[in-house]
Amino acid sequence: MSACERNTLQGLAHVESKAAASPINTGPLLGDAVAPLEAFVAAAQAGFLPIRVDPAMRDTILFKLLFNTCMNPTGALTGPTYGELVTHPATRGLIERLAEETLAVLAAAHDYRPAESGMAYARDRLTPIVLPRSAGHRSSMLQDIAAGRRTEIDSLNGAVARLGRNNGIATPTHDALIDLIAARSPIPEPPA
Repeated sequence: MSACERNTLQGLAHVESKAAASPINTGPLLGDAVAPLEAFVAAAQAGFLPIRVDPAMRDTILFKLLFNTCMNPTGALTGPTYGELVTHPATRGLIERLAEETLAVLAAAHDYRPAESGMAYARDRLTPIVLPRSAGHRSSMLQDIAAGRRTEIDSLNGAVARLGRNNGIATPTHDALIDLIAARSPIPEPPA
């Protein structure tokens, strides 16, 4: 089921969600207190919104950045579902190289490294997330290109490339994908 099939715009500020891979995470990012969030989360849960307080919000955001920098551009350029991306040897190899670069950058910039290598990340962390929960999903970046919208490449892979430059870490795989996405985008992408 694609994101378009899972989420349907019903009207202004009203989206029907037919599936969720995981709950919405909310939590303190800059040392804020958790208590004010707990009442909000309880009310949202009572309204059947899948949401939870995440005390490690920074790490959750960085983990999501790692996931998205690997899956979104790879899917946008090749077209298969997420399940096909992690099981096909060619796209799996590309994902592992992207993960290796992102892991090095996040370790240098944020002292965060949730896997020892890109291969270990793809095998032990990414694949168990994708299979079976989002195996049929297609990249939102692919959907943006198809709809003629600006993509999130600069906010994802561009951010990794900039952090890499700032920390003396080469990101050739990210740099190549940034250029390839820009070539496919109907709207000029800002430079990374």
